[in-house]
Amino acid sequence: MNKKVYVSGHKVPDTDSIASSISYAYLVNSLAKYEAKPVRLGDLNKETKFVLKYFGVDEPKLLTTMKIKLKDVDLDDAVLIAEDASLYEAINLLREKNAYVLIVVDKCGKMSGIIGLKDITEIYTNIFDDTVLSKADTPFKNVVEVLKGTVINDGYRKPLGRMAIYAMDPKMIEDRIEEDDVVILGDREDAQEDAIKRNVSCMIVTGGFKISEKILNMAKEKGISIISTEYDSFMASRVLPLSVPVSYTMTKDGIKTFHIQDFVSDVKAEMNKNRFRCYPVLDNDGKVINTVSRYHLLSDKRKNIILVDHNERTQSVDDIEEAEILEIIDHHRVANVETKLPLYFRNEPLGSTATIITKMFIENGIAIPKHIAGLLISAIISDTLLLKSPTSTKTDAKMIELLAPIAGIDPDVYAIEMFTEAASIKDVASEDLLKMDVKSFNIAKKKIRVAQVMTMDMDEVKKRKDDLLNLMRETIDKNQEDTFVLMITDILKEYSLVLVQGSYKENIAAAFDKELVDNEFTVDGLLSRKKQMIPAISKKIETL
Repeated sequence: MNKKVYVSGHKVPDTDSIASSISYAYLVNSLAKYEAKPVRLGDLNKETKFVLKYFGVDEPKLLTTMKIKLKDVDLDDAVLIAEDASLYEAINLLREKNAYVLIVVDKCGKMSGIIGLKDITEIYTNIFDDTVLSKADTPFKNVVEVLKGTVINDGYRKPLGRMAIYAMDPKMIEDRIEEDDVVILGDREDAQEDAIKRNVSCMIVTGGFKISEKILNMAKEKGISIISTEYDSFMASRVLPLSVPVSYTMTKDGIKTFHIQDFVSDVKAEMNKNRFRCYPVLDNDGKVINTVSRYHLLSDKRKNIILVDHNERTQSVDDIEEAEILEIIDHHRVANVETKLPLYFRNEPLGSTATIITKMFIENGIAIPKHIAGLLISAIISDTLLLKSPTSTKTDAKMIELLAPIAGIDPDVYAIEMFTEAASIKDVASEDLLKMDVKSFNIAKKKIRVAQVMTMDMDEVKKRKDDLLNLMRETIDKNQEDTFVLMITDILKEYSLVLVQGSYKENIAAAFDKELVDNEFTVDGLLSRKKQMIPAISKKIETL
């Protein structure tokens, strides 16, 4: 079976991030390299939702962490047993399933306790307790089961008294046999008759001997059960205590359980506080489905992931250090993702990760279906602003030309429709604007957050300037960052209004030969965060 692997873009996903994860997962599955599943690391923006709906593609599932959960580990299936099942059945089940414990469940399938060999041994080794059948409220069926017996008469009475062997002359038995006792005896009819007169609850006739009509009629008249077994009296007395129901000796209190969604790291920590050998694992309905022991968690199992459209740890899924990164496909600068093993790393200075992935389809001879072509061309148009961005290359233009007829669109017409959908911000809260397309960077040991908003309504943004600046300040204070830069880009007029909050405001404006006035400056032709904003502010801040 192929490895299961997630294909993930960056946090605060944009169209290139989502389109690339879906498209590359399709390519990987087509090549049968891995069993790939595209995922997202956050909510989708309006543009990306438009693209997915336009081409009839489902939104990827949300991935929040790369920590291993119990559901990712090969656990033992829980071995269940009913509350009224006998200890005899429990022993056989433990042996058959090679299990440490059995999960005792009620009629609704919910756990009421657990039982292991230690619990069974405590009952069986207590040789002086001849009243255990009565104490345990032992079902009649259990007695029949452990004796492998045949019911000669069902008196519908539970075995209430002591366990006793009738092995002497009735004249000598005196008070050794009492009312309601469970009596083991042989073929002596005088002993059988005396036991009935003493109103025992159950007679166990050993050796497979037949019962006379006289004895049977007497037993029926008094409501006394008769069981015939092939065992001799010695064997019958040995197995009889095993008819006790598991509910009598099971462990009910102090049971530590885990949930199938629990993180393995948390489970290990909890196990270190306890000395139990085995723990029940519950599903979402509260039913036990597995058991986990320490040996299940010894292996260093990790989830597998392929990163697309990013290679910085801060932009990737939480707990990425606990994952095995198999591949990285990206068009950004090489940053700080560390890996434990060699990997396939493809990084090209193109306008979009989708451009690289389109090339990989061609290189591998895999036909691009319409919906994948639609996602890829949308991502290239989005990231290059329909080839107007300085990040655009001839290769991007070539891929748009190749994909357009497959996707069944006119790139110019489609781009206006897509950008119009994305650029409408009237119904978007200011705090959401700051989260739509944002990335954090470590530049010369300084933490810089850079967000970009595409719009064709700059006046609407200017109305919110004070609100945006206040929210930007709250954000960097909360995240212990130095600076928040917000690029508000007019796609049609090809310029950006830049708002800056925090440290190094004047330095960032100076990086573009501009003067900062009231936390803002404007730059004609500034369209790309990756190609223009980040290189400019990096060069400036690194000199400080």
